[in-house]
Amino acid sequence: MSTKGKRFLGAATGAVICAIARFGVAIGFIYYVSSRGGKWWSGAQEFYWAASNSALMGIPIGGVAGWTCKPMLGTVIGAVLSGGTCFGLFVLPTEMMIGMSHPGGFDRVESMEVLGGFLAMITAGAIAGGLGAAIGELAGSNRDPNTTDRSS
Repeated sequence: MSTKGKRFLGAATGAVICAIARFGVAIGFIYYVSSRGGKWWSGAQEFYWAASNSALMGIPIGGVAGWTCKPMLGTVIGAVLSGGTCFGLFVLPTEMMIGMSHPGGFDRVESMEVLGGFLAMITAGAIAGGLGAAIGELAGSNRDPNTTDRSS
């Protein structure tokens, strides 16, 4: 397979895995938090809308991480990009709202829940980037999986 082909395969795999993983993390986090203190929104449509936005952000994140075709680099890039978007678009605004409405800092339960969701989002990006890059790397190898390499 050509270099472009394996990079495209790695990027496509990383994008799909990251979108699915971020959607799952967002839905799980929203349901966890809303079941603790009552529903935040009137219906489930808003849950899926918020999670779909997270999944859409995961497409370029997983794509960039998978494009590298180097599993360790893909893992790091996926984690940094996924964590960066989550921090900038969710953690920071949420912590500011919690701080303005309920002073108390990081000893509040809500702050720990937000940080738990942040760590799950970092993990989702890392796994997606690493798997996408690994699949891209394996697609580029010309080795027949049915034979063993015995050079004697």
